[in-house]
Order: sequence, then structure tokens, then C-alpha cells
Amino acid sequence: MASIGDAIRLEAMPALQRFADNPQLGRFDRDDPPPYTTYDSESGSDFDAPFHPSLGLGLGKDDSDSPGRRFQVEVEHETSLLGAFRGWGPSNYWAKEFLKASSGRQSLRYSPIVRCNIRRRWQKLGIWNPAWGIPGRQDRQPNDDTDTWKWKWEQDIPFDEKHPAMRAVRLRQGLRHAERNPPPPFSKLNEDAAPGQAESFIISRPWFTFSVEKAEQMPIDSKPMMKERDRRRFDALSEWAQQHGAKLHPSLEIYDDDITKFSIRAKETATDALEPGFAAFSCPLPITLSYLNALVGGPITPSAPPGQKEPAFPPRFISTLPPHVVGRFFLMQQYLEGDDSFWWPYLATLPQPEHVSSWALPAFWPEDDVDFLEGTNAQVAIEEIQANVKREFKQARKILKEDDFPNWQDYTRVLYNWAFCIFTSRSFRPSLILTQPGKEHVEKLLPQGCQVDGFSILQPLFDIGNHSITSSYSWDLVSDPNSCRLICQDAYRPGDQVYNNYGLKTNSELLLGYGFVLPETNELHNDYVHVRKRGRGGDDSTASDKPKDFLISLRPISHHSSVVIRAREIPSSAGSRLHLLSEFAHFEPALVYDLAAAVSTPEEIQIMEQSTEETPQGGLEALIKRVKEALTAKLQFDYQKLIDVDQVEEEDRIKPTNRNQQLAVNYRRQCEKVLLASLEALA
Repeated sequence: MASIGDAIRLEAMPALQRFADNPQLGRFDRDDPPPYTTYDSESGSDFDAPFHPSLGLGLGKDDSDSPGRRFQVEVEHETSLLGAFRGWGPSNYWAKEFLKASSGRQSLRYSPIVRCNIRRRWQKLGIWNPAWGIPGRQDRQPNDDTDTWKWKWEQDIPFDEKHPAMRAVRLRQGLRHAERNPPPPFSKLNEDAAPGQAESFIISRPWFTFSVEKAEQMPIDSKPMMKERDRRRFDALSEWAQQHGAKLHPSLEIYDDDITKFSIRAKETATDALEPGFAAFSCPLPITLSYLNALVGGPITPSAPPGQKEPAFPPRFISTLPPHVVGRFFLMQQYLEGDDSFWWPYLATLPQPEHVSSWALPAFWPEDDVDFLEGTNAQVAIEEIQANVKREFKQARKILKEDDFPNWQDYTRVLYNWAFCIFTSRSFRPSLILTQPGKEHVEKLLPQGCQVDGFSILQPLFDIGNHSITSSYSWDLVSDPNSCRLICQDAYRPGDQVYNNYGLKTNSELLLGYGFVLPETNELHNDYVHVRKRGRGGDDSTASDKPKDFLISLRPISHHSSVVIRAREIPSSAGSRLHLLSEFAHFEPALVYDLAAAVSTPEEIQIMEQSTEETPQGGLEALIKRVKEALTAKLQFDYQKLIDVDQVEEEDRIKPTNRNQQLAVNYRRQCEKVLLASLEALA
């Protein structure tokens, strides 16, 4: 066998000798290097972009992989192998018949085989968790949802205890790349080493720290950075807004989040945390956009007397249509004006009308996407929204056409849908954000009969903040008589996203109004089914004082995570004590009382008035039974609607193929869970 010595002796040394014997072979060593050439034009390469501070940051809490995600990757691989095996034609007759099921049954048959193969492999690796369910089976169980799966060590050993891998990741959090904790002061372990010493030794070994740093770099590299054109747009917005009196806290910045997209955060380069009580934004009245601007044909000038400016639309248009419709058309008008509009720096940062998927709320989803909401409360609301929007646009466009308004053809249905979604998802109620001087000026502008809260207002910069139902904030309408200020009552560390709070809205309301839902956690759930109260007909002077709909909660009202329903007012009537019964723990007290009042006899009403919290059901057993039967019938009807749709989808194997459809599926699942939990309590 040839050795390296042979290679040196037989190959390298003769070559060197030839160079020594023939100087001509080294002639190129005397040549000057080629001249260096520079270019006047700027390179468009991202290589020349400035180094982003986030690239040097360490691993965050949400950057590690999950078993559910890993499982789905392996499911795709195993399914493709099964399909290939079926294509080869198994020699076993029963295997061949089993695998050639119809497309509707194929997934149901493949799922247990795929899971078994993955489970067997993961058991050998020691990472399989017996608590995991069977994804894809017909009789779905809560633990079948791979999104909720946890690694076995995550459940058995909490994060505050000593699991080596988890502790190593935690120790790396907050450290910049190449920063390391000091290693333990020993180079090897003694046989009698304590468990803590052994753990510290393992997680400080070079091979271990290299693996951790390699793993942490992957999510860091994938963090999105704002594109240059987006950066320019938002810089122009900030400059324009500040020129007209708006302010963004100097320690805050606009950035592109991988989930919430354009958002506000505390600067990663900041040295100190933001303490509660800081003013995140301020917005003066002149840069807001609303129905008010249509009345004056441009920006509002508080110092200018009313009536000096021409309206943006014909008198009949403004006097006939509701204020919210006029405000949407004014937004459309400003968009059509392009960079000639006073608000263009703001409009340029909004989702653009031609990119429908970036702004469309569920009411304007494609029909195939809306179908995934069939059988839910949201489907009914969507049909109402679509009918209202169609009627409003048709009426408004007709007036513009009849009055021969310039370029009336440019005010299209798509543009109106866009304006509807922008106002619905981004606007604020005037009474919340107008200072007293501002409110007085607005009241002078409004026509007779129009209320201050008869429309909504867009506030540039303010609408970038995303929703957190637990964030605390307040409006400051006093410090500056010309501006509204948003005061954040939470602390934020460098790099934390800074949130607004859109109010105590259920997932149904968030889905329809903002296009997202909040996931269920141990600390918070936002899953409620809305039950609309039917009118009794006739004149009822008190009807307007009663809730338009009632809530049914996923968890009991008394549970700390049922934030929205706990905030609703409990009726003061004596009959409301019925909600204290465990059977009604998931139902809004007003619903229980309203239903009890509707089906009770005069004698039962008298007993209810005399009941106490200690004995809420004394003598009311028959009434309670009727209330339970009525609620059970309603919930079973709603649940059956969902199940009927699910069964059709199961037979046709209709699976979500985009974000809208997946969002709708998640919402449906939570609605089912709410109905099942409530039915179980009634039983």
C-alpha cells in the first residue's frame, strides 16, 4: 500500500526538481497582479447591507423546535413511502386491498401505520411520549392535536428543574453569539460526582456547546429583517407624522415580525427596559383620517372656523349616506389621489388594494375559504356583512354616478371592500381618543343628528400596535390638548414587542374584525360561542337595554383564564343566582336569568326573588330542568351543524391548503370544544 512518504518521494520531489532545473516554469511569479477596478454604480447586493443587531443575539424562548412539527415532517416522509409501496404492488393480498382504499378513506387507513412506524423509531431513540394521541383518526381526542404535543422531558421535568438539555438552552438565552458562561472548574468527573456536577460537566463540553450554538444560529438566521423598500416607507411615515406633531417613543421602533408582520418593539439595542407609564405614541387631530375629513375636504384644522372649506363629495352624498360609508369613500378618494394626497405617507404603509390576501377579512375571503366556517357563528355574521357592504356600495356609487362626480368609475367594489377592512381593523372610537378641545371642534363640524361615535377614526402610527388582551394601557387626553397619547402600563425589555389592547373581544369578534384568533393556553382562553337573543316582537322599550347576544365559555366563568366573560356585568336581579349552579358554570349569567325568566311561572318567579346564594335552587328544580333542556337543545343543534359539516369534509378528505382555511379549521375546533364542554356541564 502506498504511503504519504511514497507520494512525496515519487510525485512532489520530482515536480520541485523540475521547477529548479527550468526557471521558465516559474515565469508567472514575476508578473504584476491585475489592476484593481472600482465601479461608480452602487451594488444592489444584500451582502453590502449593514449588519443587523438581531443577528448577534442569542436564542429566544420561542425559537426551539416542537415534537408536533417534527412529527408532521416525518408523517409526510412515511406517507410517501407507503404510497410507493402500494405502487409496487404488495405480494400480500390483504395488504394490497387495505392500501388501495378510496381517497376518502386512504388517510384514515394510512394514519395508524404511519404513526406506528414513527412511534417505533422514536421509542428506540427514547423520545416517544406515551401521552400523545393518534392524529387523523375519526374519533378525535384532545391529545391528537400535534400543536399541543410536548417532549416527554418537558412534561416530566418542568423548566425550573434540572434537565441538562433544557438547562443548557436556558443558560444561553440572552447571551450574544460567541458569549459563553464560565465552565465548571474541573476537567473530568470523579466517580462520586454529584448529579449537579455531572450535569454542569456535560453541558459545558465543547461538543455540547457547539451543538447548542449551531442549533441556536438556525432560528437566528431565519429571523426576518425589514426589506429596504419597507424601511423607506415606514421611515417616511415617521418623518411625516412627526413633522405634523405626532411622536413615537425614542426607544421604540417599527420592525417586521415573522408572525405579526409590521409591529412595534422596544429597540434591541436599548440598554434599559421601558418601565410602566411611558407614552408609546401621540397623535394630533390634523393627521387623523375619517368622515370628518370628508366634511371639510382635507385635514382638520382646529383653529379654522367650521364651514370655510368645501366637502370632498356632493351634498346629497354626504347628507344621504351613513357617516361610516362616507368615511370609507374618503379613504378611497385619498388612495386614488396617490402621492398628491396629504395622507400618502400613511396610505403607502397600509396593505395595498391590489394585494387582496394582505387585507381581506373573512367576509371577503374566497368562497372556498369561507366554506371552512360553515356551521359556525362566524358564517352567519359574514353573510350579514356581505349583504350590508353590497347595499352600501351600490347606493353610494349610484349617487356619485347620478351627480356626475369626477372619475366616479374609479370607486370600485374591490376598493370599497379594502376601505371597509382598513377601517374595521385599524380605526378607533372618537370618544376614546379625542381631547376635550378636539371634541368641541368636532361637534361643531358634525351635521345635526350625527353623534360623535357615529363613525370611527384612523390614527397613523397608532394602528401599527398589535393586540394583547392582557396588556394594560390608558389614553392620555389631558397632557397635550392637541394630541391623544397612548400610555403603556406594562414593562418591556429590549427586543420585546409593545402591544396595544383592542378590548375584551372574543375570538369570534377578533376573527371577523381583525383576521386572527388567540390560541388557548393554561393562563388564558378566548374561546366563546355567541348566542343571539331573539326578539319577542311588538314594542319593547327595554329591549335595547338588554344584551344583543350572550356568551358560552370554553371553561367555567369562575376560572381565572375566562377573562372576557368574567368582565361582563352580572344582572342584579335575584334570579341571576341560578348561574351559581355547576350546571350553568359555562354560561353567561345574563343568559341563564333571561331564559329562566322566559320559562318560569309566577310562583317560580316569587321563589327566585326569595332565594339566596346558599340555596339558589330551593323549590326551583322544575324550572332548572326546563332551563337545562332549553340550553341542551340549542347546544345540540349547533353542535350537530358543525359535526354534519365535519363529516362531509371527512368523507371528501377536504384539508386546509392555505392560511385562511387553517385559521377557519382551528376556529371550528375551538367552537366544538366550547359546545362539548357546556353540554357536559349540563349533563
